[in-house]
Amino acid sequence: GGAAAAAAEPASGGGGGRQTVRMFAEATEYDPRTLFDKLFKRDIETLLSLEKLWKKRTPPVAVDIDNLPAEPAPAAKADEGLLDDQKLWGLDKCRDHFLSSVAALATRLQAAGKGNELEWDKDDEDAMLFVTATAALRSFSFGIPRKSLFETKSMAGKIIPAIATTNAVIAGLIVMEAMKVLRGKTEECRAVYFSRTPQSRGRVISAVKLAPPNPRCFVCKERSELYIQLDCTTATVGFVCDAVLKKRLGMAAPDVTFGLTQLIDSDPDSAVSQKKLVFPKTLDCFDIRNGAQLECEDFHQKLSFRLNIQHTKMSDPDVEFTLSGELKAPEEEDSADEGPTKRQRDDDDGDATVDDPMGVDPDDDLMILDDEPGESAAKRTRVQ
Repeated sequence: GGAAAAAAEPASGGGGGRQTVRMFAEATEYDPRTLFDKLFKRDIETLLSLEKLWKKRTPPVAVDIDNLPAEPAPAAKADEGLLDDQKLWGLDKCRDHFLSSVAALATRLQAAGKGNELEWDKDDEDAMLFVTATAALRSFSFGIPRKSLFETKSMAGKIIPAIATTNAVIAGLIVMEAMKVLRGKTEECRAVYFSRTPQSRGRVISAVKLAPPNPRCFVCKERSELYIQLDCTTATVGFVCDAVLKKRLGMAAPDVTFGLTQLIDSDPDSAVSQKKLVFPKTLDCFDIRNGAQLECEDFHQKLSFRLNIQHTKMSDPDVEFTLSGELKAPEEEDSADEGPTKRQRDDDDGDATVDDPMGVDPDDDLMILDDEPGESAAKRTRVQ
């Protein structure tokens, strides 16, 4: 066994790549003791040699086939009233079942002939003994609660091949749509639905054309893209807010998010703490580096765009940043899209519903209009 194991180990630094457990088992002719020594001792010792892995984790325990680690004695009445299959095995019993089941399975595999494989069956005694013993030994090494033969068999009976699951079907459909995107044929993409029950003509899979982007949706609406070149190691959040967003782009109350981080908040209640704690820090303190994308909004101006960061060491000391891209002015609200508003008024005759296309109560004493008739904002502003 020892000579076979040594011959089966891959040469260090070789170009043959890593050796799988199956390749190792075939090279050692499925010798039970050699497999036990590799799986539960030498592989664990290799992991223990990586000391950095175990600075904040409990290190695993190697299992020597001839010198089993000590384990706490089970409670006196822990197994009382349980069937043999429901009792937890000790390490000695796990070792014995592993050795016997591997030997039995190896004999059956050899009898099946070269190139054949054994089929998994939860009612196969040798297979269940092997799985239970292997899982229990591995669980001991990593401090995981062990399962009895009865529990393991129950769990194994619930395993369904992944190819027959809904997840696998949907994953395949996603890949098919992704291929259309990669080929540049986005107009052929479809939203595909998998129904619990057959639909018309017995179909369970249906496809519909993609809905157009919702202009009122924060995620899918068309967004302007701006690109800024600056040094992320020296540019501060306060500089971006004041010099770039407010002074250069004319934003009144910018809100900026980076991923899940609210980088700049227009809420007046957070202004003091923000200027003290956030604004003095450079962009790289928030992992904002080359390629980062900042989502910028000004709700007062209904302005929204994405600011793409291009980390650059500025060669001209008088130029702190450069901006490029096209910033679209917000589209004016079209009240016709929303339909007439309904106003409820109380009068002497009771409640009455009044159609008011302007959304204005004629009884109001004062009405303020933001824009004079004929005024319209420029549709596009180019930033250079």
